[in-house]
Amino acid sequence: MGTTLEKPYNARRMRDCFTLERQQPEPDPSGRRRWKPVDSEVWGELKARQPTEVVSGQKIEGVGTHTLRIRFRDDVHSSMRFVHKDDGRVFNIKGPPINVEERDRWLDLALVHNEGNPPDA
Repeated sequence: MGTTLEKPYNARRMRDCFTLERQQPEPDPSGRRRWKPVDSEVWGELKARQPTEVVSGQKIEGVGTHTLRIRFRDDVHSSMRFVHKDDGRVFNIKGPPINVEERDRWLDLALVHNEGNPPDA
């Protein structure tokens, strides 16, 4: 029995550049949490998804508005975010990164476009 593997991915499709950020553990003097760049040049392929919502307990949660494929790295966590270098859009990571085919070549990330949160907030 053979396994079904995804077609080889063409890295030339990674045309979007992002800054990967993590939130500082301590708030600044004004009480706001700041974001610190982890990597200022992460290339990936950003795709818009059909936005969906699910009911979890008593509240409605967004599932994701975009997907981002980047080269594999083991330091990306759901508490981080991506800031688009071209237009400053902020995308929060929703859920754990997916190691595509468990081959340590690509990561797929579900993202939520955070319209109300500017990059420096």
